[in-house]
Amino acid sequence: RGVERNIVVSWWDWGTERDGRTDNTSGDLRNPTLNANGPVYGVSQPTDLLMVLDPLEHRVTNITVPSKASKTGASPAPSPYWGEENVWERTSDPRSVAMDAQGRVWFTGRIRDNAQQPAHCVSSAFGKHFPLKGGGRQIMMYDPKTKQFSSIDTCFAADHNQIGRDNMFYFGQQNALGWVDLNAYDKTKNAETSQGWWPAV
Repeated sequence: RGVERNIVVSWWDWGTERDGRTDNTSGDLRNPTLNANGPVYGVSQPTDLLMVLDPLEHRVTNITVPSKASKTGASPAPSPYWGEENVWERTSDPRSVAMDAQGRVWFTGRIRDNAQQPAHCVSSAFGKHFPLKGGGRQIMMYDPKTKQFSSIDTCFAADHNQIGRDNMFYFGQQNALGWVDLNAYDKTKNAETSQGWWPAV
């Protein structure tokens, strides 16, 4: 009865019963109308999924995020519910997500093992001042137009991301700040020369 009859609530169930969705994006925060009425993208660490919700078609798609990293997240003890099954054992471990001005979906995740840190992480100009001998997550990108994944091997542990108005991709980490110049990377595809980091003081 009354004005509340004018309200329609749509509810979608996405992902799987084992997901722990960690972040989602529906557009470029610098230009909110960029992806108007378009898909919403979410990531789930425990299941290595990029989840795509199309609110117009009422359709959900789960895409497995590829990774060459070894498995992580094994249960140290049996679960009261899942028993001995390692339901959160994963490889890509996707987390923070953002959309850029081209509609590409960027997120953090594991593309390699921590011990496979590139040499320039201690030998570059940034590495000489603030050497990084290990990085837990790197950067991944999904292009909805080509449906292809690509990655940027960062020295810093990428997480808590924000794309600035200068098209610099900033990442927060423990006591430090990392960044990738998206303009430079799109032009050169060179991960080493497109990134930098500095301790927070």
